[in-house]
This record gives sequence, C-alpha cells and structure tokens, in this order.
Amino acid sequence: MQYLGDYAEDYATLNFKFSTHKADGTPATLSGTPAISVYKANGTTQSTAGITLSVDFDSVTGLNNVLIDLSADAFYAVASDYQVVITTGTVDSVSVVGTVLAHFSIENRFNEVNVTAEITAARMGALTDWIDGGRLDLLIDGIKAKTDQLTFTTPNSVDATATVSIAGLATEENQTTIINHLTDVKGATFSGATDSLEAIRNRGDVAWITGGTGGGSNAVTINVKDDNAANVVDCYVEIWDIAGTSFISRTNTNSSGNVTFNLDSNNYIVKMHKTGYYFTDQTLVVDGVESESYTGTILTPDAPTSPTLCRIYGYYFDPAGSTYSAVKSLIKLTAIYEAADNNYYTSELIGTYNTTTGLLYFDVIRGASVTLEIPILNVKKSFVVPATTLYKISDIA
Repeated sequence: MQYLGDYAEDYATLNFKFSTHKADGTPATLSGTPAISVYKANGTTQSTAGITLSVDFDSVTGLNNVLIDLSADAFYAVASDYQVVITTGTVDSVSVVGTVLAHFSIENRFNEVNVTAEITAARMGALTDWIDGGRLDLLIDGIKAKTDQLTFTTPNSVDATATVSIAGLATEENQTTIINHLTDVKGATFSGATDSLEAIRNRGDVAWITGGTGGGSNAVTINVKDDNAANVVDCYVEIWDIAGTSFISRTNTNSSGNVTFNLDSNNYIVKMHKTGYYFTDQTLVVDGVESESYTGTILTPDAPTSPTLCRIYGYYFDPAGSTYSAVKSLIKLTAIYEAADNNYYTSELIGTYNTTTGLLYFDVIRGASVTLEIPILNVKKSFVVPATTLYKISDIA
C-alpha cells in the first residue's frame, strides 16, 4: 500500500496507478464490474464520489489508473486521512475485494516548507509595516529636511565643502521644546543622587558584587567562632524566614569573624556554612539593634583503627551548603602492594560518606599507589598514600 501524499483541500486531479496479476505473475485484467471506493480514517462509510477507474489503462493489460476529484464531495475534508480500496472486482476469476491500494491525507501533515514561508512572510510584513508606517519614514524625512539646507560649493559633488544655515534654529521656543523632551525622558521625580547611572552602578555593586545585607531598620551583628574560640573567617552566613523556606540575605564573615545585616524586627533562622566546620541552624530574634555570637565545630575525623592505615578524607557540601544525599567515590590500588607485615594488598575501596557532617573518607594501607575518583566533584588524582594517620584530599598534589 503506497502513501500518495498530503493534498490541499479540493485538489481535483489526485491520480495513481496499480497493476493486477495472475497467481504466476502474468498481468491480468481487473474484471467483474470493478469498482473503487474510499474510506475516511477508521470510519465504515465508503464513498465513490469523484472517483474514475480506468481498467487496462492506455490499452496495457493489468495496468489500472485511478483519478480522484477531492472537490466532488464534502466527504473529502481537511485534517483527515483516507484509504483507497477495491470494493468490486476479480482477477483471473479470483475476488480481490478489500484490497487496499493506497492512502492519502488532506492537509493533515506538518509542512516545514509552508511554516518557513509563513514565518518569512510575517517577517517581511513586519519590516514593510516598519518602513511604511513606522519610524524609518520619519528618519528619512528628518535627514532630508537637514540635507535640503546644505549648500555645496561644487554642484552635484558630495565630496565638496558643504555649509548649512542654522539661522532661526536656536530660538527660545526650540530650546523650551528640547528641555521639555529631556524632562519627559528622565521623569518628573528624577534625582541625580539616586537615579543617575553612577548611583545605579553603585547600588549594583552592593547588591551583585559584595552581596546583600538586607534592607531592614535594625543593625544586627553576628560573630562566628570555632570550638577553640577562634574567629571563623570567610564563613557564609545566611538569613532565612522563621519557617526556613524563604531566603532573605547572605554574606561572608570578615577577618574578625563578623558580619552585619540590616533586618526588620522579626524572628529569623541563621544558617552558616564553611568547609571543615559543622554549624547548627540558629533562631535569631530581632527587636532592635542586636549582637549575637554563634559557635561551630571544627571537623576532624577519627584516626583509622590500624596503625598501618592512613585515613584519606575531605568534607563536601552542595552549592547551597547542605550535605549531599550520597557521594559515590572509589580508590583503586594501581599496583600490588607488599606491606611491612609481608601481606599483599590489591583491588579497590569504596568511600564512606556521612550525610550529617559531609565527611568522606577512605582507610588505605600506607605506601600504596592509588587512584582516587569522585565523579560528582570532578576529582581524579593518582598518588602514593603517605605514612601519616590523616591526609586531606585537598592536600593531594
């Protein structure tokens, strides 16, 4: 069964050919008062409207031509598919009723060429509208009005010296018009202190570069220390609403471990993040100028259980400062290793990740040649495990 194509509505000359043969392949005439019908989609109604069947077309035995006029009946409608079927006929005395010869559609397929043409036409229409009724005509008229005032020392020469008369242009009326236009542009409430480009840039520096510190009326200073009472520098401090669902502001502690926010009187959640430290979320109550101090814990892993092992470790958090749900990691021994106890070590080791503290670690035999892979962090390093109890992944060259 052949697909004839997607035709326009009321297309009058849809035609195709098919052949009929005996069982041995010899061409044979379609006989028995042959008739062709068309079905629409999966409907059971046949139609013979507009169909012309020519048996033994051009006097060629077994060659049949079908011509369909799609404008002949409302049965042929857009957004529909059709099947052409033999509904009466025999070949070599054998019935061929029900043979599907072809199928076609009427405006029921996506046509990229037509879409492209429509887009192109729309663009040209918009361009024409702009040229004829938009701004280009005003631009040309303005240029012409000025060039009409030019006087060339050499007629018809655009390279010659030109002069223009400005008499009557610098009138008080024109000056007032210009000033009014400038006032309209800048707005009636324009203030150089707040609305100039420099003022906008300076506000952008604060909001986009140095980070926001809130826009409330109360100055709130937060100091962050570790469990050794040392100031924690460059620690992210975030202010959230009391439900912990709406972010308000974030900035980093300075060299004194301090950060200051301007907050309205309300209750807030304070979140702190820095690699190698663990902080619990704090509730902050603001009802005026406040000064608070919070303490975090320096994260140091325990030593491995055997003195022949080195704990290779690091603390890892996602971009929001939270621990990952999991960190897939692997250390492979790249060579068979003979330890001091005359035991041999090989194979690979899966890392252990703590979703509460963010600690990732491996306990590996000292002196082994290994390759460390942490895909989620884009880490792949080859090194020799040092003869130390602890070894930070960030210290691996």
